[in-house]
Amino acid sequence: SLSYLEIFESEEKSPSEIYEINEAIDNFVDLECISLLEKQIFLEYLRGYSYKEISSKFKISKKKIDNVIRKIKVIIGNKK
Repeated sequence: SLSYLEIFESEEKSPSEIYEINEAIDNFVDLECISLLEKQIFLEYLRGYSYKEISSKFKISKKKIDNVIRKIKVIIGNKK
């Protein structure tokens, strides 16, 4: 089984891998380490959307998108 970090870095993510990461993120949302908006941003990233597409969808700067993705990678990247 791949670590979350390996899944993040892979080009193609299977629906089961995205589901697994979603479940892990939910645990951190429950602990209030990650907001629901941050979770939504990260899931769009995992689905292959570009920073520009995510930025446009959520009306947030590309820098904020980058910060969210980095934050979540740090939080759950070492958790498996």
